[in-house]
Amino acid sequence: MAENKDHKQALRILIPGLDKLYVTRFTNNYFRKSYDPRTLLKTAKTLTKIPTQAFLFPDQALDAALHNARKNDIILVTGSLFLAGELRARWFPEEQMLKKRKMTW
Repeated sequence: MAENKDHKQALRILIPGLDKLYVTRFTNNYFRKSYDPRTLLKTAKTLTKIPTQAFLFPDQALDAALHNARKNDIILVTGSLFLAGELRARWFPEEQMLKKRKMTW
């Protein structure tokens, strides 16, 4: 989540629907600062007792979520389009997306 966003309010909204929380940062945008995952972890721990872990790198957080997910679990990547875009590359490489894009006017 970008540092100019209200992380506490975002967590208050998200936490009630979660069984586990993995916090991380985006690393693909040098023009916006991301919250330090330790800050998000500290805030989350004041708001909930659900298991919460912090990861410095997005791939680590996603790997942990995938490893711990059961068959019908949902993994939600949210907080930043930068983060979602960074992790999307795991399934849809950027080259593939660029080849398939179409210009419309």
